[in-house]
Amino acid sequence: MESAQAKNQALKEAGVVVPTSFKAFEDEIMETLHKLVEEGNITPIKEFAPPPIPEDLNTTIRSGKVRAPTHIISTISDDRGLLTIGPQFGGSIDDVAHYFKDAYDKALDLLHQWSSLLLKDQWKQNGNGKKMIGDATSWRR
Repeated sequence: MESAQAKNQALKEAGVVVPTSFKAFEDEIMETLHKLVEEGNITPIKEFAPPPIPEDLNTTIRSGKVRAPTHIISTISDDRGLLTIGPQFGGSIDDVAHYFKDAYDKALDLLHQWSSLLLKDQWKQNGNGKKMIGDATSWRR
């Protein structure tokens, strides 16, 4: 098996630019670039300033450069949708939010349960044997 020094020597003899160390690698690249430009083999390009990297939305909001659109700002809830009216109003709003979250987490269909209880006694049969809801006054109790 050949050593690294032997491989480097063989590459040098074949005309490859081989730096003596990793630290010398950058210098060899620059020397090769200048040599190729002088010989006319390559044409250097003009330096340019790269476009600025866009900032993170949260960073720009905190800095005041942009603001969240009004359609996603709520006066009674935060960005997670949780109600934020706290103890100054007795905390009851926060408690309601916790109950709704608990119900959602338990995958309860509150509307279905409510409507089935409300309408349980409202269905009646008409003369054609079809079920229908009673008149509007029967909804009031």
